[in-house]
Amino acid sequence: MAHNLLPVTFGDSRRVIRGGDFSIVVNTRALRVVIAGLLLAASLFTLEITTGIYHIPLRSVLDVLTGAETGFPATVILDWRLPRALAALTFGAALGVSGAVLQSVTRNDLGSPDLLGFDTGAFTGVLIGIILSNGALGSPAPYAIIGGFSTALVLYLLTIRRGLQGPTFILVGVAISAMLVAANSYLMLRMPQRYAIRATIWGQGTLEQVRWSSLVWAIPLILVLLVTMGFLSRSLRQLELGDDLAHGLGTRPSVARIALMSVSVALPAVVTSVTGPLTFIALVTPRIAQRLARSSGVDLLASAMAGAVMLIAADFLAMRMIPDKPLPVGVVTVVIGGAYLLVLLVRSART
Repeated sequence: MAHNLLPVTFGDSRRVIRGGDFSIVVNTRALRVVIAGLLLAASLFTLEITTGIYHIPLRSVLDVLTGAETGFPATVILDWRLPRALAALTFGAALGVSGAVLQSVTRNDLGSPDLLGFDTGAFTGVLIGIILSNGALGSPAPYAIIGGFSTALVLYLLTIRRGLQGPTFILVGVAISAMLVAANSYLMLRMPQRYAIRATIWGQGTLEQVRWSSLVWAIPLILVLLVTMGFLSRSLRQLELGDDLAHGLGTRPSVARIALMSVSVALPAVVTSVTGPLTFIALVTPRIAQRLARSSGVDLLASAMAGAVMLIAADFLAMRMIPDKPLPVGVVTVVIGGAYLLVLLVRSART
């Protein structure tokens, strides 16, 4: 009996560990990529909380975390930098997994929640919530999730005859995203000025306003969704083999796709409710992870690691490129993702 860890197929980097009646297939290269990603993420995390306009040595950080040091350094670490760094790692991992699953289900490199409009729809839901509550919006999460799922439902209904695969699904998603961008602009024009300015900054994608009050519910919810995706990963592997073979293995392709899509929509919706739309991370990181791991199928763990590293690296650059005027992290991710998209389009045109 074989139990697969990570992808079903691993190219030339497979190693089978046997013991009694069991064998475990391990992608040794993917494992090395994940370990390297963990080390890089830990290094960036350390830089994120120790450097900046107010430099705090690592020993002082440890004193703050153990309660040995209080005062202004504790405020900087515990109230500002630590929640921001934790959010970057967790939200980046969530977006990486969401993009990996959507690209696998749609069998298209452009299948990501930002291009398909799920992020924009979540943003639309929050804007509607702000208007309905007259600015007294408590938790934006329900509105973001409803907005994201409503966008996914509209996209599904418009493309149900052609299925989730093929260029039509992507093109319709891009069209819906463009219309939602226009709708969001209209909604912000209808808001009072103080709400519109705040919504405009938030709409660029920023970790500046991340606080523990947001993370206490967002991180546990993301962890639950990631664990759920782990249970659904077997169906994802079987779908990669084709619908006929997946059905023969006991998976109902239509049900599996709906379940995978649901979790893939919920993950960026939760992120968007806290930070605003963080575009292109879900688009870029799955393919980076696949190339590094050299796996023939999608690698969820490597994609999560790539997403976490990319977002915390982008946030590090956003805060330090212009020391006196930190940028929204969404601006940096757009530049990175836009360059990747150009390369992808040029390569596609050549082939």
